[in-house]
Amino acid sequence: MRYFYIVYNRNTDASATCIQFGNQCPYSAIVEVVVVVLVVVVVVVVVVVVVVVVVVVEVVVVVVEVVVVVV
Repeated sequence: MRYFYIVYNRNTDASATCIQFGNQCPYSAIVEVVVVVLVVVVVVVVVVVVVVVVVVVEVVVVVVEVVVVVV
């Protein structure tokens, strides 16, 4: 009965968040990993979107300033 703990143990029951070398609780561990991966992906996507929006706004502001100066 060896357990490999993924992220945390919600219950005091080890089968809640474990990959066992049998096949007693593979699904809960997979769910834990998927949830963590999804959270990381969402955070990365949000950061990238914010950075892109900021850069685009800066570029637009610079272009507008240049156009105003030229006019």
